[in-house]
Amino acid sequence: MNKRLLTFLMALLVFSSFSQYKLDYDKDSKWFWDFNFGTTWHTTDVKTKFDGGFGFTVGKSFNFNYGKIFSFDVRARFLSGDWRGQNKTFTVLDSNYHNDGIYSNVYHDYKTQYGGVVENFETAVRRLSAELVIHLNAVRETSGWDPYIFGGIGYSWTRTKGDLIDSLGNMYAYSAGESYNFIKLAQMLDRKYESDLDNGFKQFTPTLMPSIGLGLGYQVSKRVSLGIEHKTTFTQDDIFDGVVKEGKYLQDMYHYTSGYIRFQIRSKKYEENNPTEETRVVQAQEEEVFTQPPVVTLYNPSTSRSVVNNQNFTINAKIKYVRTKENVTFKQEGLDVNTFSFNNNSKLFSRNVTLKEGENHFIIKGLNEYGVDSVQFIIVYEKPVGVPPIVNITQPSQDFLTVNTSSYTFKSIVQNVTSKSQISLNMNGAIVSQFTYNTSTKEVIAVLTLIPGNNLITISATNEYGADSKTTAINHVVPTTPTRTPTTPSNPVPTIPIPRKPTGGSTPPPVRVPR
Repeated sequence: MNKRLLTFLMALLVFSSFSQYKLDYDKDSKWFWDFNFGTTWHTTDVKTKFDGGFGFTVGKSFNFNYGKIFSFDVRARFLSGDWRGQNKTFTVLDSNYHNDGIYSNVYHDYKTQYGGVVENFETAVRRLSAELVIHLNAVRETSGWDPYIFGGIGYSWTRTKGDLIDSLGNMYAYSAGESYNFIKLAQMLDRKYESDLDNGFKQFTPTLMPSIGLGLGYQVSKRVSLGIEHKTTFTQDDIFDGVVKEGKYLQDMYHYTSGYIRFQIRSKKYEENNPTEETRVVQAQEEEVFTQPPVVTLYNPSTSRSVVNNQNFTINAKIKYVRTKENVTFKQEGLDVNTFSFNNNSKLFSRNVTLKEGENHFIIKGLNEYGVDSVQFIIVYEKPVGVPPIVNITQPSQDFLTVNTSSYTFKSIVQNVTSKSQISLNMNGAIVSQFTYNTSTKEVIAVLTLIPGNNLITISATNEYGADSKTTAINHVVPTTPTRTPTTPSNPVPTIPIPRKPTGGSTPPPVRVPR
């Protein structure tokens, strides 16, 4: 990185360790300008050689006041610098890697005589752009540190050249079989970038380019701040380095990392209304003996009657010509509240309050030996309107369902909740945690193990707007297996033997049945 930039960063750290300056919006101007200088580098097909650049910006701040989380700058920027690159490897100039149409004749000569080249370039840039800056005003107000991001659009005038001819007008004798390092290249090259690499325009060519960046500053005095910035500009093409290679970068980007010193612009009218430091010291001494009553100015809310939808609110005010917190009173709904903050130096008042629904009445009062000043205001809290949950049981589809199995799949539809944590399931007085909730279909599914007899199941849901629940009963009947008992008749039927026929062929005697 540029040694001058490192020196600047060290100076910024030293200043910030000693300086205790904080913003005073009543005295600080909204207009500013800065001067910046820094290091140039790039993301292209050719390796970076760090170089330098400088520039300045002029702008104005908006939303720059007490209690504001963000403030905004609209500024114009001028930037001038050189971006250089140098490869260390031999590149074959063939149609697969280079678009010969953008090159000057010297590249064609290298292609014919040596088959390739070790690429280098220098691109001079002059840029005019408009930028929008977003500051974390709350951090800057309390600590003096100023973190911010920004984006812009503007024209960049560029001209790209290469160091491809020596002082005698000859091409450098590159060879595909040799290895090159920066020491060897430094001895070989004359560092004069004489060969046009941007299709021979021979002049600065303007192109509309967007940019983004971020920065960190520190307020070291009432008019001066120091800081660092990084900015990246998107060229929207692949010829910033004079090289087009297929399969590599589709868009070249060039970067500028810089340090700056910023000054607040003071108009004659501002100086009349905001006297010099010496005069302010005298005025401050006079204020401590007070020649007038207090002056209470309300910053947040900015009107005497405000409507909000958030129950938590921070009240900010400034109370001039009072010495300490003991000279300030704060009332909420007619009751004195002592837990507020008051800075004896900046005279800033702050209090976080919790609002009730409807009108909330407040009074801030300052007191000294010359009189009293107060502000009365109303903050109306309107609770956001929403819908409570809706619970419907889909399985079982009827109450007092009778089943003969112990395992049962319970289902329900729960609307107007966003997660399972807003749903509770209860069976026979015990919590059931093993269930699923599908946020897309809104369906609850639980596999329950029933006990014999009636099982009472309740599903409930809650959100910030209310609650709903449904209950059903499932009767589990345990099936019984029937048994069979053999029976013996009380009067058995006698068995009558059947006589056999005699072998001699005679007629058998008659059979008599006992009576």
